[in-house]
Amino acid sequence: MFGNNHNDDTTKLQDAIINEYDLGVSNPKQIAANCDCSESYVKETLNEFRPDWDNDSGFSFM
Repeated sequence: MFGNNHNDDTTKLQDAIINEYDLGVSNPKQIAANCDCSESYVKETLNEFRPDWDNDSGFSFM
């Protein structure tokens, strides 16, 4: 089911962060607000589970 992607290696909060990112929310500050956690925790989670997250400059291919 959609939104029920719990991986045994992640917490529910990490799942929520990853889900937000996978849905296209790329700003850590916005993900933190949406998930009610700190921006630093979002960055730590993305670094662990989406290592190239900060190399993405959005949807631009330039």
